[in-house]
Amino acid sequence: MKAHADAIGGSEYRMVLAAVAEICRRVGWVFRLVIGPEVFANRHHRDNCELFCSRRFVRIAPRTMDRFEGFAITRGVETTYGELAEALDPTCIERGEAFIHALTIRQRIDIDLTTRVYERTPLRIL
Repeated sequence: MKAHADAIGGSEYRMVLAAVAEICRRVGWVFRLVIGPEVFANRHHRDNCELFCSRRFVRIAPRTMDRFEGFAITRGVETTYGELAEALDPTCIERGEAFIHALTIRQRIDIDLTTRVYERTPLRIL
C-alpha cells in the first residue's frame, strides 16, 4: 500500500485515507480500500455496471412510476427484466430497459449484474 500511495499522492494522500478511516470507524462504518480489479467480478459485471450507470439520469415521469408501482402491486415483486421493461413502456422496450437501469441505480430494483442480462433475467422490485 505504501508504494501505491506514494505513487498517487504521497504522504498527504495517506493522511486523508487515515482520516476517512477514522471518521468511518467512529460512525460504525467499515472502511476499506478496493483496487480496480477487486470491484468487478468479471467482464459482464463491468459492462453491465457501465451501462446501468450511464442511465442514472434518465427522467422517469410520474405515470411511469405509477406503472412501476402498479406492476409490483398486481404482479408481485419477483419478475423478469423483459416483463418489467414491457410494463414500464409497452411502446418501446428499449426505453423500458432504460427505466430499469435508472431504477436499479436508484435502488428500487435488485438485479444480478455479474451475469449477462437478457429478457428472462430475474429481478426483484424493492
